[in-house]
Amino acid sequence: MSIKNWLIIFFAYGTIALGAWTSSQLRSDFSLTTLNAEDSEIYQNYQEYSKKFPSEDNGLIVSIKSEAGFNSHEDFSTLEELRQELSHFHGVERAVGITSVELPERTLLGSTSKKLMPIDGEASKKFPDRYERLEKFPDVTPKFLSDDRTAARIFLTVDWNEVELDQIQRKIESYAFDEVHLMGKGAYAAEMQESLTSEMVLLPLFAGGILLFFFLVWFKDVRSLILVASILAINLSLLSIVFYVGGITIGLLTSTTPLLILVLSFSDIVHMIYKFKQLKTGSIEDRVKATVSPLRLPLWLTTLTTGVAFALFFLTEIKEITEFAAVTCSGIVLAYLTARFLLPVFIQSFRIRPFEKAAAFSSLSQALMRLLSGRKVTVAIGTAVVLIAAVSVWFNFSINISYHQNYGEDTRLGQALRFSDEYFEGVRSVEVILISKNGLTQETVSNIDQIETQLKEYYGCKSVFSVNTAIKRLHRFKRFGKPSQYKLPEKLDRSFQRDLVKYRDDLGLANAMTQDQQLFRIVGRLPDIGSAVSAVKNEELQETLDQLEDDNHHFFISGFSFVKDQSNTRVTKFILIGISISLIIAMIVIGLVFRSARIALLSFIPNLLPVLFGLALMYWFHIELNPTTAMALSIIFGLALDDTIYFLSSIKRSDKLNSSESIELSLQENTFPAAVTSIILMIGFGILMFSSIESNRNIGILVASMLFIALLSDLVLLPALLRSFWNKRRI
Repeated sequence: MSIKNWLIIFFAYGTIALGAWTSSQLRSDFSLTTLNAEDSEIYQNYQEYSKKFPSEDNGLIVSIKSEAGFNSHEDFSTLEELRQELSHFHGVERAVGITSVELPERTLLGSTSKKLMPIDGEASKKFPDRYERLEKFPDVTPKFLSDDRTAARIFLTVDWNEVELDQIQRKIESYAFDEVHLMGKGAYAAEMQESLTSEMVLLPLFAGGILLFFFLVWFKDVRSLILVASILAINLSLLSIVFYVGGITIGLLTSTTPLLILVLSFSDIVHMIYKFKQLKTGSIEDRVKATVSPLRLPLWLTTLTTGVAFALFFLTEIKEITEFAAVTCSGIVLAYLTARFLLPVFIQSFRIRPFEKAAAFSSLSQALMRLLSGRKVTVAIGTAVVLIAAVSVWFNFSINISYHQNYGEDTRLGQALRFSDEYFEGVRSVEVILISKNGLTQETVSNIDQIETQLKEYYGCKSVFSVNTAIKRLHRFKRFGKPSQYKLPEKLDRSFQRDLVKYRDDLGLANAMTQDQQLFRIVGRLPDIGSAVSAVKNEELQETLDQLEDDNHHFFISGFSFVKDQSNTRVTKFILIGISISLIIAMIVIGLVFRSARIALLSFIPNLLPVLFGLALMYWFHIELNPTTAMALSIIFGLALDDTIYFLSSIKRSDKLNSSESIELSLQENTFPAAVTSIILMIGFGILMFSSIESNRNIGILVASMLFIALLSDLVLLPALLRSFWNKRRI
């Protein structure tokens, strides 16, 4: 082996070491994001008004359940003991529970604050009466206690940089409650960090082990196995360096890039090694040249079409997505360079040997050729499947994003979300923003009251908070704290408004109205009904807001859930449009390269079928169509297109053969690499079904199923279409 090749290999393995170091230096951020373009009007409105109200980012909700219920003085004493212990933890600034809530109350001598549920001293004797009164405070009790009194919550204000969630979790668990759940921005980020970090290591290693095992089974060559593992490691290391040099943070989207590059590069590697091992005569240098020469076209063509598909994401102008596009496109280009220039050097250096006997799946290629005799039936079946899938997609197409679909019932976060939906107000929110030129007037209060009614009776909100909540609290306060006086006053006079400002903090007014009394926020909370149902309800809500709109009052819908739904729907549509545009571009490129419009049209159906089948599969198995599953469709499209290009490239090289002979030769050359790649990747993606993240499990189901359809499309439907509708000329 030449010194040049030794140096290339040395630097290649040095890249792995450098990649390992850079991967340890990468930053990650799995916190909640709206995935919205910064110049989006919806996002800008959300950002602008959110700054005028207190942030909930530092909130941590502790939810606990006791099957016996929280019914006695002893039970509430335990809650208070836990609250006090949590308030002393490092990083905890405040702890509020049902036993610490104080309500302002007017007396004959002035005003005072009294605990809603005092439990110390003489107050313990009045516990039964106090307990019975809890249901008369609808603005307080449901926030802390479930209707059946088996669940309770404590709200903490924390410094996420200082607080130790594990210590808090252990302390709560020491009380031996039946269930314990933590919810909050930091808890979410920590859970995602833990889940994705472990799964980005354990699942890829497991999948990689399975992949390499079956590669060894079918190639029966340890040297080829080491070579493949080396090239894949180099590709992933180069990708890690791209992350590091570009200063790109690992997030929910970019964390999928290593898997994408692993999948896409594996296909090219298998094709090249298989082609080389088929050659049994000549020197190793000559066989390497004979391998690379015919594969140049499919290599750059697959890189071009796949790169264009992901480059379209740059048009979104959303930071997280453009970063994903940048690293993925960089990874695709680097994978091409390693396959085109580095892989031949490794093949030569590793002294890869030819197949000693017929490669696996040789009988499959022969069976496929026999199947071509019934090409009309094959085309008819393929067309029927396309039509059935298309009809299913057309009549049932719906983009839906729900928190529950992302986090399975077996994850801590998934359990916490479901617990909140079942026992409290729910995890989904909707906010209506009111801009009033005249400030807080009787008309403003009346408008907000109508919106609250809409949110409760028609939207399905379990709780609604607004300036009217504060007004009702003040009215109760002025009536000596009588629960029955929690209602809107008949008249909102100046004296009442002055008191409203005076007791602003006690009433929680800062969360509902700005100090200049120009901006109002109505917040509704409900269980997770998904973005598709929410979209319908938002249209109905908007109709109500349009009726209330006048020169002095302007309304719009917003809130984190609304903005996130709008963005995710937009991103999902963009991915689907990107797949469609990429398919069209790929067909145009194929038509130009092969100088045949008919080939371009015939290759359209086999590449469309896996995508249509995937969309239909989501409907049949109740899998939501969202950015994650749409990304799975793009993976399948890329793999199906790669196999199509390799198949057509083999036909293009067989100039001296007629149409039937060219198709049969292409089947002989491509059945093994296509089958090996698809089956191994089916198993590899099938590993995702063991993921703790439900969205990953859905990807595993989708990709594994669609890979099988893509394989059938390229090895059965495409040859049958070509045999039926294409007569070979020189291409």
